[in-house]
Amino acid sequence: MKKKLYLALILICLIFVTVYSIYQYRATNKNYAGYKLSVVNSNLDTPIKALGLTQAFGKAKTEVVEDDMLNKITNFLIPFTFKNDTDKAVTFHPEFYRLMRGEDMTQSIDFIDNRTKKRVNSIPPHTTIKGEAKFTYNDMNKTAPLQLNINSRHGMTINLFKISVYK
Repeated sequence: MKKKLYLALILICLIFVTVYSIYQYRATNKNYAGYKLSVVNSNLDTPIKALGLTQAFGKAKTEVVEDDMLNKITNFLIPFTFKNDTDKAVTFHPEFYRLMRGEDMTQSIDFIDNRTKKRVNSIPPHTTIKGEAKFTYNDMNKTAPLQLNINSRHGMTINLFKISVYK
Protein backbone atom coordinates (compact mmCIF):
# COMPACT_ATOMS: atom_id res chain seq x y z
CA MET A 1 0.00 0.00 0.00
CA LYS A 2 2.87 2.40 0.81
CA LYS A 3 4.43 1.78 -2.60
CA LYS A 4 1.20 2.76 -4.34
CA LEU A 5 0.96 5.92 -2.23
CA TYR A 6 4.56 6.93 -3.06
CA LEU A 7 3.98 6.17 -6.74
CA ALA A 8 0.79 8.25 -6.74
CA LEU A 9 2.56 11.19 -5.03
CA ILE A 10 5.46 11.04 -7.49
CA LEU A 11 3.03 10.90 -10.42
CA ILE A 12 1.07 13.91 -9.09
CA CYS A 13 4.30 15.88 -8.57
CA LEU A 14 5.49 14.98 -12.06
CA ILE A 15 2.20 16.12 -13.60
CA PHE A 16 2.31 19.37 -11.59
CA VAL A 17 5.91 20.13 -12.66
CA THR A 18 5.08 19.37 -16.31
CA VAL A 19 1.98 21.59 -16.34
CA TYR A 20 3.84 24.42 -14.60
CA SER A 21 6.77 24.14 -17.04
CA ILE A 22 4.45 24.35 -20.04
CA TYR A 23 2.74 27.40 -18.51
CA GLN A 24 6.08 29.16 -17.88
CA TYR A 25 7.32 28.37 -21.39
CA ARG A 26 4.21 29.85 -23.00
CA ALA A 27 4.18 32.91 -20.71
CA THR A 28 7.83 33.64 -21.49
CA ASN A 29 7.58 33.18 -25.26
CA LYS A 30 4.14 34.79 -25.80
CA ASN A 31 5.66 38.16 -26.76
CA TYR A 32 7.87 36.57 -29.42
CA ALA A 33 5.34 34.26 -31.03
CA GLY A 34 4.74 36.57 -34.00
CA TYR A 35 8.40 37.00 -34.99
CA LYS A 36 9.46 35.76 -38.38
CA LEU A 37 12.98 35.18 -39.64
CA SER A 38 13.66 36.04 -43.25
CA VAL A 39 17.00 35.01 -44.78
CA VAL A 40 17.98 37.19 -47.75
CA ASN A 41 20.91 36.12 -49.92
CA SER A 42 22.41 39.18 -51.59
CA ASN A 43 25.21 39.82 -54.07
CA LEU A 44 28.24 42.08 -54.00
CA ASP A 45 27.58 45.74 -54.87
CA THR A 46 23.81 45.14 -54.69
CA PRO A 47 22.10 47.70 -52.43
CA ILE A 48 20.10 46.32 -49.50
CA LYS A 49 17.87 48.16 -47.04
CA ALA A 50 18.92 47.23 -43.51
CA LEU A 51 19.15 48.99 -40.15
CA GLY A 52 17.56 52.15 -41.56
CA LEU A 53 20.23 52.53 -44.28
CA THR A 54 20.71 51.59 -47.90
CA GLN A 55 23.93 49.58 -47.93
CA ALA A 56 26.19 48.00 -50.52
CA PHE A 57 29.37 46.00 -50.00
CA GLY A 58 32.20 45.19 -52.41
CA LYS A 59 34.64 42.30 -52.64
CA ALA A 60 36.98 41.84 -49.68
CA LYS A 61 40.74 42.31 -49.89
CA THR A 62 43.18 40.88 -47.37
CA GLU A 63 46.21 42.17 -45.55
CA VAL A 64 48.35 40.31 -43.02
CA VAL A 65 49.75 42.29 -40.10
CA GLU A 66 51.59 41.45 -36.89
CA ASP A 67 50.33 42.51 -33.49
CA ASP A 68 52.48 43.56 -30.52
CA MET A 69 53.16 39.91 -29.67
CA LEU A 70 54.25 39.16 -33.28
CA ASN A 71 51.13 37.09 -33.97
CA LYS A 72 50.05 37.13 -37.61
CA ILE A 73 46.56 38.56 -38.00
CA THR A 74 44.51 38.62 -41.19
CA ASN A 75 42.51 41.79 -41.86
CA PHE A 76 39.69 41.63 -44.40
CA LEU A 77 38.97 45.05 -45.92
CA ILE A 78 35.52 45.38 -47.48
CA PRO A 79 34.51 48.55 -49.33
CA PHE A 80 31.05 49.80 -48.37
CA THR A 81 28.55 52.51 -49.24
CA PHE A 82 25.97 53.63 -46.66
CA LYS A 83 23.16 55.97 -47.67
CA ASN A 84 20.76 57.60 -45.23
CA ASP A 85 17.62 58.69 -47.11
CA THR A 86 15.73 59.75 -43.99
CA ASP A 87 15.25 63.16 -42.37
CA LYS A 88 17.04 62.15 -39.18
CA ALA A 89 20.49 60.87 -38.28
CA VAL A 90 20.85 57.09 -38.05
CA THR A 91 23.01 55.73 -35.24
CA PHE A 92 25.36 53.10 -36.59
CA HIS A 93 25.41 49.70 -34.84
CA PRO A 94 28.41 47.55 -35.88
CA GLU A 95 27.31 44.78 -33.49
CA PHE A 96 24.72 43.70 -36.09
CA TYR A 97 27.45 42.86 -38.62
CA ARG A 98 29.32 39.54 -38.53
CA LEU A 99 31.88 38.20 -40.95
CA MET A 100 31.42 34.43 -40.85
CA ARG A 101 33.61 31.55 -41.93
CA GLY A 102 31.49 28.51 -41.16
CA GLU A 103 30.73 28.85 -37.45
CA ASP A 104 33.73 31.13 -36.79
CA MET A 105 33.21 34.89 -36.65
CA THR A 106 35.51 37.88 -36.52
CA GLN A 107 37.45 38.99 -33.50
CA SER A 108 37.06 42.73 -34.22
CA ILE A 109 35.33 45.09 -36.62
CA ASP A 110 35.73 48.74 -37.64
CA PHE A 111 33.86 50.81 -40.22
CA ILE A 112 36.10 53.67 -41.40
CA ASP A 113 34.86 56.64 -43.46
CA ASN A 114 37.18 57.22 -46.46
CA ARG A 115 36.75 61.00 -46.30
CA THR A 116 37.35 61.60 -42.58
CA LYS A 117 39.45 58.47 -41.86
CA LYS A 118 37.44 58.10 -38.64
CA ARG A 119 35.16 55.38 -37.33
CA VAL A 120 31.53 55.66 -38.46
CA ASN A 121 29.30 56.33 -35.43
CA SER A 122 26.23 57.81 -37.10
CA ILE A 123 25.09 58.80 -40.57
CA PRO A 124 23.56 62.30 -40.91
CA PRO A 125 20.29 62.79 -42.83
CA HIS A 126 20.45 62.62 -46.64
CA THR A 127 24.13 61.59 -46.59
CA THR A 128 26.12 58.95 -48.43
CA ILE A 129 29.26 57.56 -46.80
CA LYS A 130 31.84 55.51 -48.64
CA GLY A 131 34.40 53.67 -46.61
CA GLU A 132 36.05 50.43 -45.71
CA ALA A 133 34.96 47.82 -43.19
CA LYS A 134 37.90 46.17 -41.47
CA PHE A 135 37.26 42.71 -40.01
CA THR A 136 40.03 40.94 -38.12
CA TYR A 137 40.69 37.21 -37.84
CA ASN A 138 43.42 35.56 -35.80
CA ASP A 139 43.81 32.70 -38.27
CA MET A 140 45.71 32.70 -41.55
CA ASN A 141 43.24 30.69 -43.66
CA LYS A 142 42.84 33.10 -46.57
CA THR A 143 41.37 30.46 -48.91
CA ALA A 144 38.11 29.68 -47.10
CA PRO A 145 35.06 31.66 -48.28
CA LEU A 146 33.68 34.42 -46.07
CA GLN A 147 30.13 35.60 -45.68
CA LEU A 148 29.00 38.93 -44.26
CA ASN A 149 25.86 38.56 -42.15
CA ILE A 150 23.73 41.58 -41.26
CA ASN A 151 20.89 41.26 -38.74
CA SER A 152 18.13 43.81 -39.20
CA ARG A 153 14.72 44.03 -37.56
CA HIS A 154 11.68 45.61 -39.15
CA GLY A 155 8.58 45.28 -36.99
CA MET A 156 8.00 41.60 -36.23
CA THR A 157 10.35 40.41 -38.98
CA ILE A 158 14.05 39.78 -38.45
CA ASN A 159 15.98 39.91 -41.70
CA LEU A 160 19.29 38.09 -41.95
CA PHE A 161 21.17 39.38 -44.98
CA LYS A 162 23.94 37.08 -46.24
CA ILE A 163 26.54 38.46 -48.64
CA SER A 164 29.42 36.32 -49.89
CA VAL A 165 32.32 38.81 -49.85
CA TYR A 166 35.36 36.55 -50.23
CA LYS A 167 35.67 33.35 -52.25
